[in-house]
Amino acid sequence: MINDDINFKKILGVTINKITRLTLVMAIILIGFETASAQNNFNAQGSTIVPNIYSCYPRPDYYYIPYFTVTNITSEEVQCKITVYDHAGNDMTQYSKIYTGGSSWTVISSGTGEFTLPAHSTRMYSLKPEGTSVRTMGHAVIEWKSNDLKLRKALVAGMLLQMSSKAGAGIAITNINNGQPF
Repeated sequence: MINDDINFKKILGVTINKITRLTLVMAIILIGFETASAQNNFNAQGSTIVPNIYSCYPRPDYYYIPYFTVTNITSEEVQCKITVYDHAGNDMTQYSKIYTGGSSWTVISSGTGEFTLPAHSTRMYSLKPEGTSVRTMGHAVIEWKSNDLKLRKALVAGMLLQMSSKAGAGIAITNINNGQPF
């Protein structure tokens, strides 16, 4: 009886130890998978990085506002996502607005950075933390995806920096990705 009890404890101990290890390994794998999934659920087909973003809007007579114009150069509708990161890598998308033109500017998306861009169309993105003391210096990532999985380049983009202060107002314009499609 004593030998059976000792053998049972050995078997039970080994089995519990293996189950504990297996459970721990599975938990680590699932946590890693969920983290990777949460970080990139957009699954972009193309992207570009925009360095040197600067933005602040402490009051209506003093501001720096970056605007991106993004143009779809294809005959296909594409989904776009623009994310601006500050100096510490924090996502600043909550301050974003996407506009379309016409007789007036129309906001089509706010706070998400995601929008649909019809074929041969242009939209404007702004990062405007109005009425806050937020000052952002960082970079942006412009991403796109399409239902056409063979599509490789779909967008061209530019950036305009509008500024105003007691000393005056001005704008600066530059191409993103050297004006090349991405």
